[in-house]
Amino acid sequence: MKALEKICEDLVAGEGEAHNRFRLWMTSYPSKDFPMTILQNAVKMTNEPPRGIRANVKRALSVQPLCDDDFFDKCARPNEFKRLLFSLCFFHANVQERRAFGPIGWNVPYGFDDGDLSISARQLKMFLDEKDEDDEDGSIEDEATGGAASTVTDDDEKALVSKAVSKLPLEALRYLAGECNYGGRVTDANDRILLATILEKCYSEEAASSNNFALSASGKYITPSILNPSRAQLLEHVDALPALPEPEVFGLHANADVSKDRADAEAMCRDLLKMSGDSASEETNENLETEESGEHATKEKDECEEDSSSTTTNEAADTSTALKEVINDAIARLPSNFNVEKTREKLPDAYADSLGTTLCQEMSRYNKLLLNIRKSLQEIEAALAGRAAFSAESEASKKAIERNAVPEAWKKVSYPSLKPFSSYFDDLLERCSMLETWDRNGKPPAVFWISGFFFAQSFLTAALQNYSRKHKLPVDEIAFDFEPIKGDVSDITEPPEAGVYVSGLFLEGCGWDEENMQLVESEKNVLHSKAPIFWFKPRKADEIEQNARYDCPCYRTAERRGTLATTGHSTNFVMHVKMPTKEPAEHWIKRGVALVTQLSE
Repeated sequence: MKALEKICEDLVAGEGEAHNRFRLWMTSYPSKDFPMTILQNAVKMTNEPPRGIRANVKRALSVQPLCDDDFFDKCARPNEFKRLLFSLCFFHANVQERRAFGPIGWNVPYGFDDGDLSISARQLKMFLDEKDEDDEDGSIEDEATGGAASTVTDDDEKALVSKAVSKLPLEALRYLAGECNYGGRVTDANDRILLATILEKCYSEEAASSNNFALSASGKYITPSILNPSRAQLLEHVDALPALPEPEVFGLHANADVSKDRADAEAMCRDLLKMSGDSASEETNENLETEESGEHATKEKDECEEDSSSTTTNEAADTSTALKEVINDAIARLPSNFNVEKTREKLPDAYADSLGTTLCQEMSRYNKLLLNIRKSLQEIEAALAGRAAFSAESEASKKAIERNAVPEAWKKVSYPSLKPFSSYFDDLLERCSMLETWDRNGKPPAVFWISGFFFAQSFLTAALQNYSRKHKLPVDEIAFDFEPIKGDVSDITEPPEAGVYVSGLFLEGCGWDEENMQLVESEKNVLHSKAPIFWFKPRKADEIEQNARYDCPCYRTAERRGTLATTGHSTNFVMHVKMPTKEPAEHWIKRGVALVTQLSE
C-alpha cells in the first residue's frame, strides 16, 4: 500500500510526464489499510447488489449469460431449465440479502458476486443439455403424450414428469454450486451447512418439476406458473414479487428485523461516540492547558466568551472527576492475582483429575489479564492525578473508558467479549469469584458456569479425559451426549456420576419450552432466551443417537465469527450441542439458531 501511494503521488506531482488523457483505474476489496490520500484525490465508485429479493432477482436475470437470448431460450429441456434458473437467481439473492442480518444471517459476511451466479447458470445449462442427449426416452412432453393417438391421464403425466426429473443431475449441480462456486468462498463450517440447506430446496426435484413451487414458507416467492416462460413473462413474474422482503423469506424469525435494526443503530452510535469523544477530549485538554498557562483569558475578551470558556472548563473538570471515580473504583474492586502454586499443591493427582489442571490453567490466564488491567488503571490514575504523563496506550485506554468501551490493550490479553466496559468489569469479577470459590472449596462445583472459563474447550477436554481414564477408553473414541435438566442451579447439589453439569448458555434465534424440554419459536421482540442446564454425558461416539435433535452450534460471543483454527472451525466456536426439537433440523439452521456463552450487554 505504501508503494501504491508513492506511485500515485508521483503521477500527481509529475504533471508534464503523464498524458492529459491518462487515467489510473483501480479495483479493490474493502481494506482499512487503503491509502487515504488516494481516496481523497480519486473519483470513487462502488458496485453493490440492489436491496431486496425482487430487485436482486431482476438484476440477476440481466447478468451475462442470463441476459443472452440464445442462452435463455435454447436449452434442450426448457421447462426444467427455466424453473431451476429462476430458483438459482432466488438462491443468489437470498444468500446476498442474508448478510444484512449480521451473525444470525452469516457468521462471516461473504462477498458472493455475479461470477458465482454466471458459472452456476452455465453449469446448469450444460448439465441439462448433456443429460438430454443421454436420455433414450426423449423429452418429457413426448413421454407424456405418447404420440397423437394416445390418451394419458393427469396421474400418468405426473409420474412421467417425476421420472424424467429424477434423472436430472441435481446432486452434481448442488455440489458444484454449494461446494465449489458459492461454497468456495465459505470459510466457516457452520456457514457451509447453512449454504447447502438453502441450496437443497432451490435445486430440488420439486423446484424442477412444479409450477408455483413455493421457495419460501409463506408461499409469496414461487417459481413461474407457466411452462417455458419467455424473458418478458419471467420478468413480469419477478415484478409481482413483494418489494420489501420479510425475514421469513430467508427462513428467519420476525425478530431478526429487530436484531438487524438494533445492530445498525448501535454501530451508528459507536461511530458518533468515537467522533465526539476524541474531539471533546482534545478540546478539553486544550482548555485545561490554556487555563494552567493563564493565556485563555485576556482583557480583550468580552463577557460572553468568558462565560463560555468557564462553562467548558467546568464541564471538563466534571468529566475528569467522574473518570477519576470510575478508575479508583475499578482499582479498588480488582481482585488480587491467584496463587497458582499454592492451588496446585492442594489438588489431587493430575492424572486422576484433569479438571484440577484446568483450574490452574484458568488461574494463570486470568493472572495475566489482571496484571495488564491493574497496570493500565494505575497508569491512567497517575496521569489524571498529575504524577505522570499519558503514554499513547494509556491515553487510548482512557478515551475508551470514557466511551464505556473496553480498551484495546486489554482485549489483546482478554477472553472474547462484546460487553461495554461497565458490564465487562462486573463479568470479570464474577469469573474470578467462580475460580476463587472452586479453589477455596477444594473440589469442583456441582454445576459448572461455562461462561466463566477463559478457554472453555480445555474444560470440556478435561471432562472427557476424566471419563476416558476412568473407563480406560481412547479419548478420541468418546464424545458428549447432551441431556437438558429441569430446575435451577440451586436445585443441584452433587455432580453427576459421569460427565458434568453445565449452565450459563443462552439461545439466540429461538426460545426454550421448559415444560416439554425442546426448542420453540422465539417470543415477539425477545432476542435471547436462557438455555437450560445441560448434562454433558461422555459416551462412545458410535453409540450416540441423533433422534429428533438439532446440532446447535455454540459460540463464545454473539459475534460468532473468529479466525479459522486448525480444527476447521472458528476460534469463536466451542462445540455442537444436540437440542431436542419437533421441527426438522433444517428449520433451525435457516433460523440461524445458536447457543452463546455470554450476551453483549
